[in-house]
Amino acid sequence: MLGKLLGSGTKEKILIYLGLRGGVSGRRLARTFKLSPTQVFKAIRSLAQIGLVKRDSSFNFYYLNTRHLFYEEMLHLIHKEAELHPRQTRAFLPNISPQRKVDPGAIFEILELRGLPQHSKFSDILRQRYA
Repeated sequence: MLGKLLGSGTKEKILIYLGLRGGVSGRRLARTFKLSPTQVFKAIRSLAQIGLVKRDSSFNFYYLNTRHLFYEEMLHLIHKEAELHPRQTRAFLPNISPQRKVDPGAIFEILELRGLPQHSKFSDILRQRYA
């Protein structure tokens, strides 16, 4: 349903992924959805132009813009879509509950890119990232 609203199934997948898991790199999205990075980056660029998705300026790490006017409504639509189509959602989000907001794998990617040890506390990292 969101795909028809947004005009693209790729945009729908990206928004659902970001809404349920939190931030992620563009290449990881491409690997998860088994799409070309170009296709994923075009969809992300389109979502960023309307302000739904933001990019961390240091590297290609994307997340939902919590300050967007329709953030709460979009999050509600994402969770509704996940409830209505749990099998389709689970196909590209294995073992993820709708309550999880941050992907631990993405946190480890950030740590690796910044050269930090991977045994840092998640709470400290999240406080730094989302403060």
